[in-house]
Amino acid sequence: MPITAPLIQTMAASASVTNASGTMHTSGVTTSNSYAGPWFVEEQGLQIDYHRVPQGTMMSGSATLSSVGVSTVVIGTDLVCEITAYYKSTKDWGYYDTSNWSQPQTFQFIGFSADAYGQTYGTMTASTLGPMGSIVTNQAYYRRVPWNTTSGATETSQFVRAANYYAVNLPTIVAVSANCLGVSPATSALQTDYNTDFARWLIPNRTDAPPGTITTSRPYVRAQEGYPIPGTYATSQESLPSVFIFMNNIGVRIRDKSLYGIPATIDANGVDAIRDQGFPEYNHLRHDYRAV
Repeated sequence: MPITAPLIQTMAASASVTNASGTMHTSGVTTSNSYAGPWFVEEQGLQIDYHRVPQGTMMSGSATLSSVGVSTVVIGTDLVCEITAYYKSTKDWGYYDTSNWSQPQTFQFIGFSADAYGQTYGTMTASTLGPMGSIVTNQAYYRRVPWNTTSGATETSQFVRAANYYAVNLPTIVAVSANCLGVSPATSALQTDYNTDFARWLIPNRTDAPPGTITTSRPYVRAQEGYPIPGTYATSQESLPSVFIFMNNIGVRIRDKSLYGIPATIDANGVDAIRDQGFPEYNHLRHDYRAV
């Protein structure tokens, strides 16, 4: 079944905010109206590629010598995301038509109404992300002011490709010798291989579910809270305020270096994945969500 074409929704500042004279050098011969550098120029961008995955629990289970019965339900869904972000600051000696300039970071939603298996979940609107898609920066944050080293102006470049979820092969007991057992350390798996594996996400194999619950085999997958929605999923459950909170939370996690690598890093004890990706220069307060 073909996947429905995406609804593309732009979340941006009003048109009066942007002006090429603020970000582009003046052309031709400089005039008395031109402003010379050096300038401190900052830029920031973000892309979030996401899939919604189910979370479930076993409601009931039974077993006889000849049959087994298990009832499992979806109790909620959440977004697992791959996050690409950058920040750069440069020293610019160009001439501009304005003495300083800034513009906010605006976004475009590219959401699909069907998941990777062709299942649809309701009508897509300007307030919905859908079961999978991308959020992309369509206007980067930009700020240009006179260069001032005493105010902390410096040149730097930061980039991260990370995720809010991970996959790990958990420690296992192994035979060291004929009379001795040991524990093999956890190893990381590539989590992007499992972002549409709904059965694996429903009830992971590291769980406090009742005995008899059907769980998946290794690797174990887990996500930070992304954009959780309780119960079975429908697009009508989404709201723009919740989307904005989700995007801001991603920005904070970039700033705090609290995302997982792709694949994730395993802790020094060889037990589980750690959050160690991001950079402090990212600032979610530069996001602008005003709809055109």
